[in-house]
Amino acid sequence: MGKYIVIRMTARDAKTAILGQPDDDQGFTGVGGTVRGEAPVGLWVDIDHVTNPSGRPAVLDRKREHATFLIRWEYITNARVYPEKPDSVDALPTGLYL
Repeated sequence: MGKYIVIRMTARDAKTAILGQPDDDQGFTGVGGTVRGEAPVGLWVDIDHVTNPSGRPAVLDRKREHATFLIRWEYITNARVYPEKPDSVDALPTGLYL
């Protein structure tokens, strides 16, 4: 708990997890935030960063910014944990470059 996580998921799953409703976006998006807890169905994440499928930062609604969301396990395609928030989150990899 308290570690920073960067999660890769489909844009559809990100919108379902954060907004509660999917749409027809294709591609992957990145979600970054601090892990606040774990549940049997996923992680509680205080989200402070979202990138859209093209890799550009998404504008967060100020009312939702830094809100804690349940990110269900099935929405997570890949993830990487950092001891603290990196200086730049936009292009952080969630896996290894091979």
